[in-house]
Amino acid sequence: HSYHFNLQNYRSNLSDEQIKDWQETLKGIEAKKGSTIEKKYQELKTADPKATLQILASFDPKNALQVDIAREYLSKLGSDVLGKNEKLKKLDGILRKGFQYQIVALKELITVNDEKVRPSEFAETEFTVLGVSNQTGVFINEKLKGEDINQAYFKVYKNQFCYNPYRINVGSIGFCEFNVENQIISGAYNVFGCKVSELNPKYLDALFKTKRFLDYVNEKANGGVRMDFKIECMQDWQIPLPPFEVQNEIVEKIEKQKQIIEGAERIEEGFIVDQFIDTQYQEEFVEKLAQVDGSPVKDLSSVKNETYVGGENIESGTGRLLNLHTVEEAGIIGPSFVFRKGHVVYSKVRPNLQKCFYADFDGVCSSDIYPLKVKEDLILPKYLSIILQSRFFAKKTESFQEGRSGMPKINQDQLVQIKIPLPPIETQRQIVEKLDRQMLALDGVRLLKSEAQKRIEEILAKVWGE
Repeated sequence: HSYHFNLQNYRSNLSDEQIKDWQETLKGIEAKKGSTIEKKYQELKTADPKATLQILASFDPKNALQVDIAREYLSKLGSDVLGKNEKLKKLDGILRKGFQYQIVALKELITVNDEKVRPSEFAETEFTVLGVSNQTGVFINEKLKGEDINQAYFKVYKNQFCYNPYRINVGSIGFCEFNVENQIISGAYNVFGCKVSELNPKYLDALFKTKRFLDYVNEKANGGVRMDFKIECMQDWQIPLPPFEVQNEIVEKIEKQKQIIEGAERIEEGFIVDQFIDTQYQEEFVEKLAQVDGSPVKDLSSVKNETYVGGENIESGTGRLLNLHTVEEAGIIGPSFVFRKGHVVYSKVRPNLQKCFYADFDGVCSSDIYPLKVKEDLILPKYLSIILQSRFFAKKTESFQEGRSGMPKINQDQLVQIKIPLPPIETQRQIVEKLDRQMLALDGVRLLKSEAQKRIEEILAKVWGE
């Protein structure tokens, strides 16, 4: 059961009044004993009403795991079954009070699109073939004439959702905002639309991006090893349904935060260190400015509490370090090197990714990274790190990668053969100071983005009654 790993000891969101009502409703019911919570979860699926009440009577309404199991079970019974058992109906009502809005299954709110077309029957007609990305949602993949498409495709209309049942667990679901003539998508997808008088599709789209939906997908998908989230699973998902005007208000609030996020991302994407590099100055070989100075670590236990930096921890083109852990926390067992404060640390793997940083602390790095000791009378370490983070430098490494198979790398001998522009020390200092100011501004932009993301999470958490 998907809740087993992270909700075992969590406090449920039931109020004291709900807990009291739950206990009163089950008063006099003999609680089932002797089974694990996992076994009770399985038994609920086939239990008769009497056995069901005994199982539920054994649940602790203060425990989030047990309450979630009860809520899931009762929500599936349907009004016809609940109407035949007063206690089950009352328990269902008690749990529904935990949400700010009515909880409704999507089957009541969506319409499945099963309208297919065979483009080959319209040989000269141009079709717009859609795809779904976990980054951008629905996108226009290509335009083809009907004669070039042999299989049946779904027709897709504006404001409909498309998802890949085999990849929805990695976010392969999207909302179509295009209104192009002859929009189609592969028959391998599932397509559905909202009953627009009851459910705002942008509100539903926001719910699809929550952890609650991903947890539901992982729980409900079937098909063994291969993910297979059938349309029936989608229809069974239950969501909080505010009044339509409240949905619109929620969407408007989320859209405002999205605008902040998108603006911040455009600034981030437009930032490159190359704007600080002036190529008018005479160039010098790297070997005259710095040398590899990493000390191999013979015993990792001796540095287990040191900060570890791998290539994955270095942000491309900025030198920012992300998600750092100690050697022990990172579970490092392979070859490593020590770097020291003042070193410029450069990744030799896939140099086109521009992974390099200036070390302002002592630490340990992977063997795929060069710690460089800089000749500070000739070049400032921070200036060298700017150069090594640049697209300008990445371009210079390309000649060493020609004809190589596998992962592109640059070795020590090749690195030192590269020439870089070397302005006077004072000019280097001015360049570093300009970059430092820009990085501070960029940190402010990232903070705005982070706060906007948190605000969206808070808006949706409130919808769920959290």
